Amino acid sequence: MRLVGHSLFAHRDTTAGGLMLVLFRKVRQSILIGDDIVVEVVSLPGGGVRLGITAPSYVTVLRDELAEKVGVSVTSKKREISKKSRNAPL
Repeated sequence: MRLVGHSLFAHRDTTAGGLMLVLFRKVRQSILIGDDIVVEVVSLPGGGVRLGITAPSYVTVLRDELAEKVGVSVTSKKREISKKSRNAPL
């Protein structure tokens, strides 16, 4: 994972056995993932976070509980990503 212009907070992800990047954003602030995915904080209503995600049509975006229903293990995916990032050259 290559990060530009962020103050970082690493959080131990116990389900994947790796580190998770945690970013602090305010309403209407965004993060860019790669060249074509934007995640924006839309609102913070009563204890929740409302996110807006802009991505190309070929990118599947699922909430974890829906991913589990269609047979995708979010925990397994997180482990795969964690393993790939540990083995990736800098």
